Amino acid sequence: MANLIKTAKEKISAFEAKHKYLSFCIVSLILAFFIVVASSAIASFFYPHMRADDFTNDPQFFYLTGQMIKNGAKPYVDINDHKGLYVFLYETLAAYLGGRFGLFFLELLTTAIELFIFQLIFDEFKASRRLSITMLFVFGAIMAGMFQYNNTEEIELVWLLPGMYFYLRGMLRNSDKDFMIGTVFWGVQAGITFNIRASDIMFAFAAVCFYAYYMLSRKKFLTCLKDAGIFLGVFALTAAPAYVIAYTQGYLRIMWDSAIMANISYTSSVTSGYSETSVFLIVLFVSTFAYLHFTNIKYMKKDEWMFFLINALVIGLYELLIAKFPHYWIMCAPLLVVNLARIITVRGLEKKPILLKGFSCFAILAFVIAASIQPIMYYSSMYEKDASISQYVKSSISEEDREKHTIMVDLSSGNYIACGVTPHYKDFVMQSWHSRFEDGIVEGLKEYLASDDCKYVVVFYQTGDPIRSYIESNFDLVGDKEDNRYCDIYVKR
Repeated sequence: MANLIKTAKEKISAFEAKHKYLSFCIVSLILAFFIVVASSAIASFFYPHMRADDFTNDPQFFYLTGQMIKNGAKPYVDINDHKGLYVFLYETLAAYLGGRFGLFFLELLTTAIELFIFQLIFDEFKASRRLSITMLFVFGAIMAGMFQYNNTEEIELVWLLPGMYFYLRGMLRNSDKDFMIGTVFWGVQAGITFNIRASDIMFAFAAVCFYAYYMLSRKKFLTCLKDAGIFLGVFALTAAPAYVIAYTQGYLRIMWDSAIMANISYTSSVTSGYSETSVFLIVLFVSTFAYLHFTNIKYMKKDEWMFFLINALVIGLYELLIAKFPHYWIMCAPLLVVNLARIITVRGLEKKPILLKGFSCFAILAFVIAASIQPIMYYSSMYEKDASISQYVKSSISEEDREKHTIMVDLSSGNYIACGVTPHYKDFVMQSWHSRFEDGIVEGLKEYLASDDCKYVVVFYQTGDPIRSYIESNFDLVGDKEDNRYCDIYVKR
């Protein structure tokens, strides 16, 4: 047996030496499959019944909007949200590719690309294959722990890594050409994130801050000016299609107000409080980067140290200001993973076999635990709620009325999908929440409820005034409040 294992290792090592990039692809695809299965509430076969819990509000909403647009709905006209147009295009593509299967394919593809670029970065660090793959498991554990696949930050993640790779390569190889290529990718990243979640353009701003430090400290003023022009040009070219599409479809002004102006208002509003998870992530982020930087300064070259420091300071400040919710921290994961890998390589820790094997075992175990938490939590305490609401709505409202004349108030998009309810009003989820940041939500909902299009209302049990009082004044309760502990159903008088 020992000889067989030794022979297998030798063959794998020989294959990787001969086909390095092909081996990167194979490893990326295999690990990407397991990461998506562990991290996606929608595409994973762990959840054949559509989840509708608080962990999946945004991912389910984006998935549902893709289905609606495929069936003829217009973003911002028939669907109201503060995100940019590109997230809707991504979800529509998934819908045309087969719904949940299409989304699984896109998530598998983007995750595999991310893992491939990680391996390119680790290869620049001269990391061993064991360390490289171990760090991929660290990244997988973070993503499985966050459990926010198909959220805006996860969709944006694949566009962040190419620029990071070329900036690191340019720094390590002293190559202005690599910096120029990296600047192109950062321009693409800025243009795309500006049209997904506008405030996430700060990640490109952090990279630009490092670039300015690096080039200006070397007095490369013309190079800096040239690359600045490239960045702005690529940004404009990448961002422009969203506005061309919106103009030709007739919702340019609405999109600007919703995706940019309302996003600014929303971003400033969410700084009012933090969840316990976000407080934990803030402490973890600050303490980890403080340790990595100020205890390892003597091991890194100054420029490398400044790369991680500038990015950590700019991104950290941004996240501290707006990261009320845990999923906002997803885009910090690459910086943390790459920084940790670099510390291990420059300190020569991977040359200590026992330490590296222990770290590898820890990373794999962390991924397995992170991948197990959500299924255990869901089926032990959350599934009953989703199944109860779905069964109650389907037994109380006919299929025709669910498809044409029903709206849900303060329930999630997952409930729409699980219950077979088709939205026909743009503010169809989280109405009480959105009314905190956007004027007119409640009055618009009242107008829809008063229209002939609405016959049934399914109301979350915690919904309060003024929405509930209006519904109770104009609709009759179906059955009794004791019929379901999670929602009430009302029919128009």
